[in-house]
Amino acid sequence: FATMLKHPVLKSISLFKSYGCCTNFMMRQMTTLNLAAKELTLEIYPSPCLVAECQPVSEFNDDLREFSNKLTQIMKREKAQGIAAPQVGYNIQLVVIDTKESASIKSDSLVMINPRITKSSKAVVSLEEGCISFPEVFCKIQRPREIVIEAHDVDGKINVHRLGGRLARAAQHEMDHLKGVSFPEQADPESWKQVMPKLEALEKLYKEKRPDGAF
Repeated sequence: FATMLKHPVLKSISLFKSYGCCTNFMMRQMTTLNLAAKELTLEIYPSPCLVAECQPVSEFNDDLREFSNKLTQIMKREKAQGIAAPQVGYNIQLVVIDTKESASIKSDSLVMINPRITKSSKAVVSLEEGCISFPEVFCKIQRPREIVIEAHDVDGKINVHRLGGRLARAAQHEMDHLKGVSFPEQADPESWKQVMPKLEALEKLYKEKRPDGAF
């Protein structure tokens, strides 16, 4: 992991975390008064909001409900297994995972606010993961097979969710976003070597699209 951050391909992650740029970005996002007013657009690596640590949600209102609905629609549009608020530029602790194939969860999506893992299984599984904020990037990541999460819903009620398999992996992936952790940072050495060119290409594209030519 330490070697990975020294590599220039992840210079945006190391620079933002070292010099606090992501914190300033986060504060700009959090000063937005109306979560529902802005049209949401997907943030792509190396956007600074993807490395900012997210703040807890303290107000549960109609704006938050509309925001979570919009976030869910983006997840469905992108055919993703989950999505987190920082992936659309808001550094708040809110994630959504796709649950339409779950027999135990009645709705086709699960919104978790201020989520916290309270228990993880000793059994772990290593599987390939992707992310809509990292197009065409896939890495093998090791995670606990089962987890227990305590989280608020959109009404502010605290619920306990026992997740396993794909749902557990999706939830852990999205919750990493809330800590400013990207999944390539956790890749095994072999996967890391394979994705370096793709990450470099994303950084180059991001730089070309910015007027100042920098991250």
